[in-house]
Amino acid sequence: MTTIYVTRDTPLPSRRPNEFYPTERSLIKAALEAYSYTDPVDFILDPGAGDGRWGQAAKTLYPEANLTGVELRPTHYPLDFDLWLGAKSFLDFGFPGVYYDLIIGNPPYGPKVEGRPLAEHFIRIGFNLLAPGGRMIYLLPLQLQA
Repeated sequence: MTTIYVTRDTPLPSRRPNEFYPTERSLIKAALEAYSYTDPVDFILDPGAGDGRWGQAAKTLYPEANLTGVELRPTHYPLDFDLWLGAKSFLDFGFPGVYYDLIIGNPPYGPKVEGRPLAEHFIRIGFNLLAPGGRMIYLLPLQLQA
């Protein structure tokens, strides 16, 4: 895991293109296990999927689930995904009539889109895509500033 130490006089490093900051696999596993449940999980969505690590971890807990990933960057099709939508923006992609039991990931936090943090858009869209009783597990900063 990368750790950045800064002082008041230390300039922060520039942000990575497309906000790609992979989450440590051990953190993903711990988050999913902490919030796993016994209800059936038939459909999983990993928006802003990056290299697919969140979806792959979820698939180990729910191997029979249908796993969809959406990633803005044009990337390879990761293992374990049933549907991979590479080079697609989660904000612009439509999911008519599809609802997910589990929505997971580490969405990009910025920049702002329409005056709101990018992560807020992921949350709002995610709520509209959740099946009744579904769960959304996102790794987010403690405070999202609008």
